[in-house]
Amino acid sequence: MEGALIAIGGVIVGAVAAGIKDLFFLWTKNKKERDYSAIRLAAALDGFYFRCIDISYDVAYWTEASSTKDLGQFTLPVFMVDDLGVNWKSLPNDVAYEVLNFSNKIYASNYTIDCAFFHLHDPPDFPEAFEIRQYEYAKLGLFAHELASRIREMAGLPERDNSEKFHPAHELQITIERIEKRREERIERNRKHIPS
Repeated sequence: MEGALIAIGGVIVGAVAAGIKDLFFLWTKNKKERDYSAIRLAAALDGFYFRCIDISYDVAYWTEASSTKDLGQFTLPVFMVDDLGVNWKSLPNDVAYEVLNFSNKIYASNYTIDCAFFHLHDPPDFPEAFEIRQYEYAKLGLFAHELASRIREMAGLPERDNSEKFHPAHELQITIERIEKRREERIERNRKHIPS
């Protein structure tokens, strides 16, 4: 009888130890997948962020062969979530949602830009439409920067090196504020020409 109890106890201890070992390996695997996914996402968002800086400083030019997509010196950045090789299930729900929804934000911004060029302004006078392009991508760039920072913090990754003299996030914020100020001035100027 004692031998049977010892055998059953050994089976139970062995099963518990095996279960703990399996949980540890599963946790380690999930952590590695989460960290790798975070690295991929942070790098992709940083790349998008830097291309947004180019767009926020881009100047318009127009020729008869131009379309709204190639008016500037830089092409609009693309963020393809399907090409990132990320294990979405390894990420917290809020982070996965923000990254996956970022494509919708880009689509909405591109739609706003296309509408501005197509419906509101005619070539070669595109200053306001081009301003919308700069504004939308400055906002997208700031969002990408903030999201990449959150992802790095979540995964315990080091923050991006900000030791350079040029502070891109600050420059994007300046672009947004400058354009918002211009818009307010235009509205005020137009208001003076509308009879009360």
